[in-house]
Amino acid sequence: MNFEIEELAWRACGLSDAEFEAKAKLGEDVEELLCETFGIGGDQFEQIVKALVKFVPPRESALTNTKYQGFADVELNRYIYKEEMK
Repeated sequence: MNFEIEELAWRACGLSDAEFEAKAKLGEDVEELLCETFGIGGDQFEQIVKALVKFVPPRESALTNTKYQGFADVELNRYIYKEEMK
């Protein structure tokens, strides 16, 4: 699981930014929390994310004019996970 998917998993399980950063620094694995919260593993979560991202409205990058779809942290105005539209 790549870092972006892992961050999204932590957040989907209800962790705050501070909690996520602390666990990431400690190298803790999100697999156990995903199993406890949703009854799935990391690979399954990644498959779900990649299937659902297609339903997110696209946004265009102001710098590159590239269109992306993804899950964002609205308060920080940045994507947690994104894919370039094809």
